[in-house]
Amino acid sequence: MAYFLGAILLNMVIFFFLSVFVYLKNRESRINQIWATGNLILAAWFLCVGMNFFGLLSKAGALASIRIAHCFSILGPVLFYHFVLLLTERVEKRKKILKVFYLLSFLIILMITLFPKGFMKDAIPAFGLKYLPLGGPLYFMHILGLCIILISICYELITGYKESSGYKLNQIKYVFLGIFSAAFGMGTVIPVAFGIKMFPFGFYFVPLYGISITYAVVRYRLMDINILISKTLFSIFLLAPIIAFQIACVSFLQSYGLSNIISNSLSVFIIIMVFLLTPFAYKLQQAANYLVYRGRYDYQNVLKESIKALVTILDINQLLKHIIDSIVRNFRTNKVSLFLEEEEAKEFRIKASYGLEAELSSGFCFKI
Repeated sequence: MAYFLGAILLNMVIFFFLSVFVYLKNRESRINQIWATGNLILAAWFLCVGMNFFGLLSKAGALASIRIAHCFSILGPVLFYHFVLLLTERVEKRKKILKVFYLLSFLIILMITLFPKGFMKDAIPAFGLKYLPLGGPLYFMHILGLCIILISICYELITGYKESSGYKLNQIKYVFLGIFSAAFGMGTVIPVAFGIKMFPFGFYFVPLYGISITYAVVRYRLMDINILISKTLFSIFLLAPIIAFQIACVSFLQSYGLSNIISNSLSVFIIIMVFLLTPFAYKLQQAANYLVYRGRYDYQNVLKESIKALVTILDINQLLKHIIDSIVRNFRTNKVSLFLEEEEAKEFRIKASYGLEAELSSGFCFKI
């Protein structure tokens, strides 16, 4: 359970830092203000959860802290919906709906205050923790509200994506990536509230939500989202089996009476040896690249084929044709042209092309 507690501390620090960073980056921007407030609320949520899970409170205090955390978890998604409307420039179109969401969130928070046992009826020991919250009969209202807001957020993003252009499209892609990370991470916590003994490992993926969207907010020249998705898939492929193996290994070693420090140290040593002695990480990166770039392009194949052609094909025209064919096949493009410099004329001319008219390919040039 040290993993879970470590994830709580990590998230709390990251989201507090992101809140301060975004606000100081542009204090006058409304979108920065809303996003900074949302991150601060999420940091407060992790603080309340951490106080409970670290066993610093009595049973009554644990229940109170987790109920406060749920108040934050209701207001936070509404703020995120507000943020999405600002990002997609649809606030004026959805002003009434936004007011309704804020009103409903405050009503649910009021119900949690008036009927606390209806939402969180008990705190029980589980996963080695002193107190773990158990949802009450009204807890489904919280889940239902989250689902409605999440659907509304996705709808606004999809609609905004269709109406946007330029860097705004990439911003929305980053937001989608963040939503997926948050939904996946928090989704592993919900079963715990219903008494299902499922290890909430998804907390380790929640920081990607804050980092990816913060990057989209503060940067106007965004990195190709496909590269980040590839790295994200690689991290998921990498971390998921490592965390699972670490938990299983530590549990097995501790069953033989080994201390927490010794069992964790041995399991970490085993993981390091697996990385050093096998192509495990390389295979995972290949799998991530295949999933992301399949059907669009394979830049690695283009590089490999072009390098091989450079040392095996002596005729310049055959070499250029081979490179053109490789680009068309892997990038699935309709038009390609390769320019070479003519030193005497001080210009670049098309020496090989695909999909271009003969007159254009022969007459087009760039002056140096």
